[in-house]
Amino acid sequence: MTKYINIIFNQLLFFLFIGIIYPCTNCSIPIANAGDDFGIINGGIGLLDGSASYDPDNFELELLYFWYSEDNIISYCGDIDECSGERYYCEGYENVYLTEDECENNNHTWVQGAYNNWHECWSAGFIWAHTDSKTEAECVDKGHSWNSSVITLDDYESKIPNITTINLDTISSDKIIKLTLIVNDGEYNSDSDEIKLTIHPLADNTAPIANAGLYQNVLKDEEVVLNGSASYDTTNTGIMNYTWSQESGTTITFTEPDSNSPFRTFTVPEESSNGDISEGLIF
Repeated sequence: MTKYINIIFNQLLFFLFIGIIYPCTNCSIPIANAGDDFGIINGGIGLLDGSASYDPDNFELELLYFWYSEDNIISYCGDIDECSGERYYCEGYENVYLTEDECENNNHTWVQGAYNNWHECWSAGFIWAHTDSKTEAECVDKGHSWNSSVITLDDYESKIPNITTINLDTISSDKIIKLTLIVNDGEYNSDSDEIKLTIHPLADNTAPIANAGLYQNVLKDEEVVLNGSASYDTTNTGIMNYTWSQESGTTITFTEPDSNSPFRTFTVPEESSNGDISEGLIF
């Protein structure tokens, strides 16, 4: 019995020892999720969504995002054709040993080389052929050259960037463009994830359908929320803009008058402008 207990105890110590010697705080690469494929009208606007990306080691970790195109169809501000800066890596083990000390301590060679693709450049803290300017106006104002292309994003390092421009000139049938997302957890890049955008000809566009929501009965001084979220667009130009206006009744002031949200909020006036006990406000 004593021998059996000793064996079990020794095995337990072995497992505990292994756990102490080999701690793992960042064991997995992050997972990029570029969202679902969708369609959009040529000349329209839209929204990319990488918010479903995550780090298996820490689901609460705020990742770094980078959207790019293998076909180089994203507009950018830049004056050079390659990634700036010097690249050093562990020859033959560049994805295993990330620092010079790690490389040389494991009897490998730390060498200088070129950036071969977007992943390597972005991982090193550079943006391939880009400056920090995200808009054409800012780019030109700083003396750089703006390179217009098929699609323009307001921030290609954002989790959810706006597509501010899509321009395929004149098309008579659907075209597909591809965009790619990679994310970084502060140490490792993810594998890339691709999203396909189907670009519909502008001639196929139809007017969106507005829905101002249900009638509401409210008392004075109450807060009211107008809801236009049931509005829709059968041909999907990407993002719908909402403009609310008051048609009749005592004049109110919207709490957020400049929002592009389908919702508008206001407080019911204490008194009616015509002195009536009740009145209808039409929007």
